[in-house]
Amino acid sequence: MRHLPEPQNLREAVKEVIRSNSADRYHPGRFIQATEAGEAKDLKRICEHMILNPDTLTWLVDALRTHGSLLFLEDLVAEYGYGLSPAAIEEAQRRARALDELVGGGRWKSKAARVVPQAPTPQQAADGRLRRIAEQLLKLRGERGGEFFWPWLEELEGRSVDKKRANKFLLGCILDWQIHADRAWENARRLAEDVLGDPEDLWGAIAAIPLAQWMERFNQYSLHRFQKGHERVWTIGRRVLSQYRGDARNIWKDVPPSEALSRLEDLGVGEQISRMVVGALMDTGQIEGIGDVKPDRHVCRVLGRILEGSPLQPDQVVYASRQLSPENPWLLDRPLYLIGKEFCFAQDPNCPACPIRAECKYYASKGDQARSYWR
Repeated sequence: MRHLPEPQNLREAVKEVIRSNSADRYHPGRFIQATEAGEAKDLKRICEHMILNPDTLTWLVDALRTHGSLLFLEDLVAEYGYGLSPAAIEEAQRRARALDELVGGGRWKSKAARVVPQAPTPQQAADGRLRRIAEQLLKLRGERGGEFFWPWLEELEGRSVDKKRANKFLLGCILDWQIHADRAWENARRLAEDVLGDPEDLWGAIAAIPLAQWMERFNQYSLHRFQKGHERVWTIGRRVLSQYRGDARNIWKDVPPSEALSRLEDLGVGEQISRMVVGALMDTGQIEGIGDVKPDRHVCRVLGRILEGSPLQPDQVVYASRQLSPENPWLLDRPLYLIGKEFCFAQDPNCPACPIRAECKYYASKGDQARSYWR
């Protein structure tokens, strides 16, 4: 077992990983490229993203199987922290332990006295900050749970959705890509009901229009601000027609949420929108199970400000929400959305009115500036 190096900062840590790997005759090409050999301007963000990205763990395992004593950035972050987020530090510690187990024992012996504490989880600290945040978010969800939220589904109050409603719901979700949600829902209603006459076979009606003609009607239909958003309605619609007989219910009928999510992503709906679809189906009793939040820019901003004082990356949001609500992270999606819509604006947030301000790092960091706003 070799002694763990003691780089004094994150940049030195990155360079030490590269130097050590090279000495072990392993070339960490992707690591060098991503970090610009330790010289990247946003090095902290890049390193956090790598540690929290599930794909990178596969790379580490593959490397370790051929070079059993390699030094990884996770080994150093697990020991020294370097100011990374609690989520990144905890994940680095988890990875370091798992990689040690993979080779049958400890790979590195620490000479340092410093030990970075793991971030508290709701289970580990029932009276801690994360637990309070989770409880307040879930309380808000309960208080606002009766509000109309998912067109064509929520008014059913748990009754099984019919084909026509299911297809219009999916159409609205497909349009909810880089435009405001309210506009997406209204445009879906207008296309299905006003333009196409509310057909039983919505996707058949859309697919019956040749693609060239469909694209010519971009301005006429005014469904989306981007032509790509207009085209994806036709493209995904054709796939629903051919793969699921034009009935959106067949995507999620009698399958677990994970399979429904995979099917939606295969259709081209997109990772974030697919999570939203599955979450909406769980909210309205169409399917049962657990799911992740939809880490769009609003949720990234709100949860990031609460936990760290600034927005998080999508993969960080997914990880953090799993720590806050391990039973079902999706339950946090609606309250985070509501806070972003009503209080936590990108510019000039109304912090004093926010129901979770007492636990928010952004609010605490703004001091008098945040407390005096809107008085």
